[in-house]
Amino acid sequence: MKKLKKVLLYGSGVMLLLLLLAAMVFQVNFYWRAQKDYVVKVRPVEITYTTEAIQQGRHLAVVKGCNDCHGQDMGGKAMLDDPAIGFVSAPNITKGAGGLPADYSEADYVRALRHGLGKDNKSLLIMPAHETSKLSDKDVAALVAYCMQLPPVNRTLPESDFNMMGKALTTFGLIPAFAAEGVDHTYIQPKEMLQEVSVKYGKYLAVSCSGCHKADYKGGPSPVLGFPPIPNISSTGRVGNWSKAQFAAVLKTGQLPDGRIMRNEDMPWKMTRHYTTEEVESIYLYLRSLK
Repeated sequence: MKKLKKVLLYGSGVMLLLLLLAAMVFQVNFYWRAQKDYVVKVRPVEITYTTEAIQQGRHLAVVKGCNDCHGQDMGGKAMLDDPAIGFVSAPNITKGAGGLPADYSEADYVRALRHGLGKDNKSLLIMPAHETSKLSDKDVAALVAYCMQLPPVNRTLPESDFNMMGKALTTFGLIPAFAAEGVDHTYIQPKEMLQEVSVKYGKYLAVSCSGCHKADYKGGPSPVLGFPPIPNISSTGRVGNWSKAQFAAVLKTGQLPDGRIMRNEDMPWKMTRHYTTEEVESIYLYLRSLK
């Protein structure tokens, strides 16, 4: 019995030491990535504050999910408050109290959208910059124009704070916490993308789908525990079996061809319902073209 107790005590000590070492690795890894300075050249774009540009920027803020994260007034909101992972908030991106500094410029917005970086050239947290970095000059200019004229919202939110489990998941790539890491900082965006029904326009728009459905749009296991697998939406999957009208119904109402209504948490149809007819048809054409 004494020998067994010694073995158990020794094993417990080794396990505790390994856990402490792992915790230190997760902490250092997270800190190093959070403090990394990026050297990028923010390519200037011409910002115009026409009614047309601001309306397009407002549309992009909706269909790109900016409002879903930052709130309808863009004053920020809590996104995740889970004792197992930590607290994540989408910050106030207006210039009210608790929001962006008064000197936050057009170039700073472009830096955030195209490089996933803050004013200090450090990575932003939990932002789909891999999607917004592909926006054309005209579209990013429209989105910046819209953001620059947002009414100030006075709202202060706690900063995002991952606990040890959250940092472990980030270390293993299961949570894409650092926006700048998913961006090709050398990518040269097109000046403008014609808003016409075409495969090319669909490819441009479908970047927003790749965050969940993967780069090949063939889905796979969900990175979030408890969530269903991500479906294949290429021509070899669901969309290959859907008519244009059925695809539009999914994006506009969340209703699958068999009559089931998807949860917005599984498929953000309350966001995609704001796509124009031309945008829906173009995305459909592009996904159907994927073999």
